Amino acid sequence: MSLQHAVVNDNWDLAKYLASGKRTSVKGAFYQMSLYHAARSGNLGSVLYLVEEKGVDINARDVGGETLLHYAAKSGNLDLAEYFVEKGLAFNAKDKSGKTLLYYAAESGNLDLVKVLRR
Repeated sequence: MSLQHAVVNDNWDLAKYLASGKRTSVKGAFYQMSLYHAARSGNLGSVLYLVEEKGVDINARDVGGETLLHYAAKSGNLDLAEYFVEKGLAFNAKDKSGKTLLYYAAESGNLDLVKVLRR
């Protein structure tokens, strides 16, 4: 099982074990990648572990210019979106194609999430 698979499936004992033997730079890359996968799958527990315990950068953007809040909006996960807003992520951010978080929240059909982003 890969680290990515362990993270997406919220198997943190396995994820910690798989990452424990890696060099620091490799660990950092794995944790950053894992954070994107956790946010994409709407996995708040995994996001909390990576941000609060591992200190993974929540302000980084992916190659498409998307923030973690974009991923939360796409997944339709209200708790995750609220967490990222509380952490100070810009809710008016646009990706490289010019799409906003509100666009993705509306696309996911989650009215409560749209309301959070419109605050």
